[in-house]
Amino acid sequence: MSASDEDEDGYETDLEEAERQELAKESGYEIFRELLRYWPRAHPEDYLLGQNWHKDQMLRDIVLLKAHRIEAGAPEPVPRAEVVCPALPWEGTSTSSSSSAGSTLPPWRNKPQPPAGAPPASLLMEAARGSGSLAAAAVAA
Repeated sequence: MSASDEDEDGYETDLEEAERQELAKESGYEIFRELLRYWPRAHPEDYLLGQNWHKDQMLRDIVLLKAHRIEAGAPEPVPRAEVVCPALPWEGTSTSSSSSAGSTLPPWRNKPQPPAGAPPASLLMEAARGSGSLAAAAVAA
């Protein structure tokens, strides 16, 4: 290996760039499976916008995760063929009734909805004692 193939930390930058370019030619799903080799807890929702994959972001994260694994002396990750990919949002695996139809976000990422119905009268009375006109307007509503 020549000196031009390594940066000051000893990482093989030319080889990594060639691997990255080769991986960039694959589908977003396959790139995500490669990412799962290095970070098994990755969520597809973090790399999707609708049904479009953020390939560049996944490729950057793979490079970063590989560098961290090398630095930490971690063992080789499992082969991509053995990686089990979690269900994708459009595969209809959401069991939450609160998520809106067609939403690709998991329930914990959806915007919170205001509670149904008026607040309890005791809360309105307490607010009326504490803040005057704002609370009186709420009681009138």
